[in-house]
Amino acid sequence: MLCRVWQGLVEAAPQAMAVLDAASGQVWPRAELAAAAGEFPRSVGPVVAEGKGVAFLAGVLRAFADGVPLVLQDQPGALPEELQALPQEVAVVKMTSGSTGHPRYVLCSAD
Repeated sequence: MLCRVWQGLVEAAPQAMAVLDAASGQVWPRAELAAAAGEFPRSVGPVVAEGKGVAFLAGVLRAFADGVPLVLQDQPGALPEELQALPQEVAVVKMTSGSTGHPRYVLCSAD
């Protein structure tokens, strides 16, 4: 669902601004961001969001395009074993740092 919304925005106005990099002043139109996402390898399982700026956003869009869950972690690292197999309706997983002793997971659907 999220991917279809994004694709509709790109088709409706491909040159509309999608991202403004405040540090460099560079503007990324929707079509360029969509192309950057298309350069990522196809995902077959949950994707851990990494990087910053446009690279992060392109990875997010690629996960949505592939229909796999996106995992947002407070601490970098490999995907925990318990998140390797998630229910099909899960689109995004927010992981906490575990500062209370154990990380917690919030599972979100695209609906």
